[in-house]
Amino acid sequence: MIVKELRDIRVVLLAGPGDSTRAVANLLHSSVDLCGIILENPPSRARLLQRRAQKLGAIEVLGQLLFIALTKIASKLYRRKIADLYSELGFEIASYPEDLTHKVQSANSPRTHSLLSSLRPDVVVINGTRILSQKTLDSVDAPFINIHTGITPKYRGVHGGYWALALEDEANCGVTIHFVDKGIDTGDVLFQVRIQPTGEDNFLTYPVRQLGAAREPLLTAIRETANKTVATTPGVGPSQLFYHPTLWGYCQTYLRLGVR
Repeated sequence: MIVKELRDIRVVLLAGPGDSTRAVANLLHSSVDLCGIILENPPSRARLLQRRAQKLGAIEVLGQLLFIALTKIASKLYRRKIADLYSELGFEIASYPEDLTHKVQSANSPRTHSLLSSLRPDVVVINGTRILSQKTLDSVDAPFINIHTGITPKYRGVHGGYWALALEDEANCGVTIHFVDKGIDTGDVLFQVRIQPTGEDNFLTYPVRQLGAAREPLLTAIRETANKTVATTPGVGPSQLFYHPTLWGYCQTYLRLGVR
């Protein structure tokens, strides 16, 4: 079997917009044969919240909406600190390889399927997309690898680092590199790395530190997956799915534990 060097492995990044995507795009561009970036529009938040309200109740979702509003305000206030942390961890977020970028409405659109097929990647890396359909996963003969900011399957969904700290489970505050299936962060685990947030960190900086911890494991996962030498490892249970905290829940946790 011919062993592929990391630089010769064709990788497509399928992602949503944001600083973390620019960071991952630049990391891949400098490390592998990044043959394309497929950038989707974010899914309709109103539709997501409507479905969530049917599942969790209107009061719970109202609290989550208030928390999301807090994140928007805090993101502006912490913009410089977040940018400095990305730089400290060796990531470039000011720009990314726009010449390789293809914009699509959805990661599950026929346009995405066509692009994946034509780009012929060895590996597809996922960052911040909607849940992928089975049709998307079957559109190309390549494994999909996700960077999840939580230890799975115990902390599936969003804010995995925050929830571990909020539940006094510091030992499972970390990041997971896993294969993608049609579930929500349920794919087989490749690597898991723990982080140790500082007293200056909060729900905006935990994901940056998690991405920093995922840097080398992600590249190792790409190399081993492309060369079919990768092995999966047991995740941490029990399996749970987390959403945004409510604003009042967040405030109570901060007052009780100092978790921000």
